[in-house]
Formats: sequence, structure tokens, C-alpha cells
Amino acid sequence: MDKADNSTHSTASTPSPPDSSLAGRLERLVNNEQFADVAFRVGEPGEVMFGHKAILSEASEVFRAQFTGMFKESRENVLEHEIPILDIEPGSFKELLRYMYCERVNVTADNAVDILYGSQKYLLTKLSQICEKFIQQNVTEDKVLRMFDSNRRYELEGVNRICLDIICDDPIRFFADESFLTLARPSVELIASRKAINCQTHQLLSAIEQWLQVNEDESEDGTKIVAMVREQKGRTLICKKMHNFAAGHYVTSNGFVQPAKLERSVSPQISFGTSVFSPFGATAPTTSSPTQKTFILKVDTDKPCAIYGVGIYIKSKQFEQTVTLDISVDKTGVFPTTTKRTITAKEDLCVEEVLFQKLTIKTGVTCTIKVQMHHGITSLFCLKNFEPEHPAYGLRFTSSNATEPFVVGTNCCVAYVLYNFGSAGEDRKMLTAAKGQSLFC
Repeated sequence: MDKADNSTHSTASTPSPPDSSLAGRLERLVNNEQFADVAFRVGEPGEVMFGHKAILSEASEVFRAQFTGMFKESRENVLEHEIPILDIEPGSFKELLRYMYCERVNVTADNAVDILYGSQKYLLTKLSQICEKFIQQNVTEDKVLRMFDSNRRYELEGVNRICLDIICDDPIRFFADESFLTLARPSVELIASRKAINCQTHQLLSAIEQWLQVNEDESEDGTKIVAMVREQKGRTLICKKMHNFAAGHYVTSNGFVQPAKLERSVSPQISFGTSVFSPFGATAPTTSSPTQKTFILKVDTDKPCAIYGVGIYIKSKQFEQTVTLDISVDKTGVFPTTTKRTITAKEDLCVEEVLFQKLTIKTGVTCTIKVQMHHGITSLFCLKNFEPEHPAYGLRFTSSNATEPFVVGTNCCVAYVLYNFGSAGEDRKMLTAAKGQSLFC
């Protein structure tokens, strides 16, 4: 009976056998003081970590030169005089050691930049490739600002390129992120200096000004960034334009939907949200009530596509007049975003470009763009439909209005739609595992 009890107890407490493979045996030597012949003082905490010269020299030409060349480490007892490693934190340095001992490494979103820097410092080419691939496949939109800002310590070109491609593809989203307000000044400057970015100058300047309000100690350098943005020439969008090739015509005010009756006064003033304006302008007659027209454009696709904004035709047949645009954009299952513009319509045709946060659509998901025009008098220019420049691209457009929502081919004020297939956020394979996801090699 005693034997049976002892046997049961022994079986339950037996530990798993150690990994007997070559890699497993070598991994047990990582940061193992036993038989170590070199010590490091690592990171700001100055944590002491141990290594074996023979293994490190075979793995890294940098360590080989350090231990065998003219460096003082080749002459000193480096167990008594630890080698300082001040530019890498202990956790990341241990992963570097692990890779050099057994070619195993634990790369995460939190340490990928640090390990990449260390791999380049110690000329570990294969590990650099592993880290770059991990960053490219795993950096998500909710982590990219933090990763980008952490790279100010190293300024690794590849990390900057990957992060800036994501940020500049959908900058309006990131400008609204609280993490943008805590970015270091060099990070803001790098974003501001990009010549290809999917936002307008006033949106970029507004984001920088909000950052300056939070970072008042950076006011001098921040003012220089603002000046740079205002003076920069040749800024372009990354996204493409799908032009509307439908025929144009004027729509008279008789065809517009009249809003709720307004009180008349000697000099009528109309308020839309926070904007107040005179609807008639300096040169327009004052015999007509303000009018409203709603244009609706729905966008469907056969393959994943990102929508970034629209160009809206603005033209008055006679007289200058003030026009207020209320624009709302939504996609299936997503709460709409809105923006407002007040502009002057003239007899010369112009296009008012409006960019918003990127909306990604796919088969079965529709993007709806609704433009409400509030204006004074005379006819406004629009197109008879939306006929895409490249119908074969797989984007489908349906125009309608508030009074005839199911009539296909009604008037459309959209001159072009800003889009991209395979944008920065869609071109990479996104791995959406839980926090702490690792890549083991």
C-alpha cells in the first residue's frame, strides 16, 4: 500500500524531461553563469548577464573582433570587468544571446525594434531579416505610432519606412489618436516632411497645432515645423483618382428641395451648425430663398478597396454665392463621419477636394457618400450620373438623391473619388493574434 502511494506521488511530481536536442542544450547556457567567461552590464539598470566567448565569437564577427583583436576586452578579465551594453535593454539583449546560442528568438511587437537594432549592431543578418519580416507583417494600426516613436532611439531606416507608409496612408485617423499628441518632436517632423500623404495641408497643420498645445515646451521647434509645412511645394496624395466622365449640366433651384421655412429679415442670415453666412453674397440678387440639395453616391467593389475622399464640383451659372457643404461618409455597419465646408461658388468651374478617414470596403460592403449643398440662388453645376473613368477596375457607383433614393442615374456633384486597391493597410498580411504574439524561429 505504501509502495503504491509512493509510486503515485512520484509520478505526479515528475518534471518534464529537459529538451535534449542540440538547440535545447545550448539554450540552457544562455545567461548561465556556470562556465561563463564573459560578463555584460546591460541597459540603464546595469543588469549583469553572462556569456561564453567561443559561442559568441562563432555567431558574431563583432564579438570575435572584440574578444580577439586590439580591443581591451581581449586583454582584460571580462568576468571581473563587465562589458557595458548601454544601448540595448536586458530583455532584448537576452533574446540576442538566445539567437546566437541556438537560433531561437522570441520577437514581439514590443521588442522587435530593439532586437532589429541589436541584430544590425552585431551583424546578425538572418535575425535582421526575421525582425524586418515580423514588423512588416505584424505592425497594426493601433501599435504603429508607438513603434514609430520608439525608433527615435535608433533611427532604423526600414522601421521608419514601414511605419510611415502606414501612417501616411491614413493620416487623418492617426491625427485623431491620443498617441499622436505624445509623439516626440522628431517623429512629428518626419511625418510633416513627407511629400506623399493622404491628407490636405490644413488637416496636417491642424494636427501639428494640436500637438503644440500639448507640447508647449516644443513651441520653438514646432513653429519651424509649421513653417516647413506651409512652404513645402509638391505635396501629393498617395491614393488615386477615379474621375467621373458623365456629361455636365446645370440644375435649377426649382429642382432643389426647400428646407424648413426661415424667418425673413432685411438681411437674411442662415446658420448651419456653427457657420453663419449671408446666402446671397455681394453680387447676387436678394429675391430668392436659400435652397438645399442632397446628392448621394454609393460605392461598391468586387475586391478590397480603400476610399479616402471625393472631389466636388462647385460652379454657379450666374453671380458669386456662398455654398455650405455638409458631407457624411459611412460604410455598412460603421457609424458615419461628417465634415462641413463653406466656400464661394463662382462662374469658373472648380473642384473642392475633401479627404476623410480611410474606409476599407469589400464585396458586400458599401461606402455611402452624402453631400448636402445649402446655397442661395441661381443654378449650380453638376453631372448627370457617375460614369467611372475605368469601369473595368471593379468599382461600381450609384448616384441618387434624397427625394428619389431608388432612381439610378440621378444628378451627381462628385467629380472624382479618391481610392486605392492594395493600400498600405491591405497590402500586408495582418496577423491579428492577441497581445504578446510571438514569432519563434
